[in-house]
Amino acid sequence: MNYGKVAVFTRPGEPVKIVEEEVRMPALDEILVRVSMVGVCGSDVHRLKGDIPVNAEAVCFGHEAIGVIESLCAEIKTDRAGVPLSEGDMLYWMPLPPCGVCSECGASKNPLHCPNLNWPPPFGKPNGACFRQYATLNKRCVFIRVPPSVPPEDIIVFGCGMPTALTGLKQFGAIRPGSDAVIQGSGPVGLACTLLASLAGARSVIVIGDPKRRLEATSALGATFTMSVADTTAEERLKLVKRLTAGCGASFVIEAAGTAAAFPEGFNLLGMNGKYLIWGCIQVAPQHQLTPSNSKCSETEDYGVNRVGHDNRHFVTCFDPVANQGIVRFPCALLQGPPADFFNAWHPFPDKLNRDLPVVAIGEDKLGEVEGGRREEFG
Repeated sequence: MNYGKVAVFTRPGEPVKIVEEEVRMPALDEILVRVSMVGVCGSDVHRLKGDIPVNAEAVCFGHEAIGVIESLCAEIKTDRAGVPLSEGDMLYWMPLPPCGVCSECGASKNPLHCPNLNWPPPFGKPNGACFRQYATLNKRCVFIRVPPSVPPEDIIVFGCGMPTALTGLKQFGAIRPGSDAVIQGSGPVGLACTLLASLAGARSVIVIGDPKRRLEATSALGATFTMSVADTTAEERLKLVKRLTAGCGASFVIEAAGTAAAFPEGFNLLGMNGKYLIWGCIQVAPQHQLTPSNSKCSETEDYGVNRVGHDNRHFVTCFDPVANQGIVRFPCALLQGPPADFFNAWHPFPDKLNRDLPVVAIGEDKLGEVEGGRREEFG
C-alpha cells in the first residue's frame, strides 16, 4: 500500500495541515499522476485569507499543476486534444471536474460554469487537487500531454493565468497591430495579457500595477511603459496614457487587477471606439454608472465580458507562445521541495506571495533541471 502527502485546508487563520493519505490505484475512468510542479494562484491566497466562502468540511486545493502519469486506466487513451497517452508521460491539468450532463456542460466549454462542479474537493477521497504528492484525475478533467520539446517549467508558470487571458482575449476580439493597450494589474493574468498584447503587435502596451518586481517582469514580456499604482494617482495615470497615445486614449483596456477601483479608472482610460475587458474582479463587485447620455459610453464599443473563466481549448493553445514564439522565460519565483510541504512556510505570508512574482513549487528531483527562475525562501 502506497501513501503520499497532501495539503488540507480547514479554515482561514489556521495552518494548512500536511497529512498522509492512502494512494489507491485509479478506477476505470481515472489517471493517477505523481505531482512534479505546482503553481500558486491568487485564488489560493484569497482562500487562506478568508475571502472565499469556507466549506463545512476540510478540503484539498491547488489547481495549477504538472505531473507524470503513474497509472493510466482502461477508458482513457488520449488527452483532451486527442494526443495518445501512456504511463510516464507528463501532463498539465485543470482538476475541476464538471458533471458532464447539465445544460451548462452541454453549451459551454468552460468547466467553471457547471453548477455541480466539485470544487474544492473534500479531503479523504481521491481527487485532482494538486497540493499533494499524488493526484487522481477523473476523465472529465482537462489534461494535456506536455510535448517532450516543451520545458514543463515554461508551462507551469503560466498556471491558469494564460488560459484565462487567452479565453478573455478570444471573447474580446483580436488586439490589432498598431493599437494601444492598457493592462490594469501585473499579477499572473496581467503578465499573460501583457505578453499576448505584445505578440499581437500592439504599438504601446502600458501596464498599471505593483510591486516593482512585477512591473519589471512585464517589461521583460513586452510592456512599453509601466506605472506604479502606489506612486501615481488616477489623474496622473490618465494624463500619462493620453500622452503615450497621442491624446487618443487606449484602444483596449484589460482589467486584471481584481479591485473595484480599477473599473471606473479603466473605463476613463478608453479612447474613441475603445474596448474594455473586465477579467480580474472575481472577489469584488465593481460599480460604475453608465448612461446612454454618458459621452464615454457612446464612444465605447465594448466594456466587458460576461463571465469569468477559461475555455478548455486554451489549455492547448497556451503551449503556442513557448513552442513557436521563442519568448523570454515567463518570470517566476521557485520554491524547492515537495509541493505539499511548502505551505508550512507559506502560511504566515500569504500577502507577501500575492504581491510577488508568480510562485512555483518544484519537487527536489526536478529543480536541478530548471534554468532561469529565482529560488526564494519564505519563512
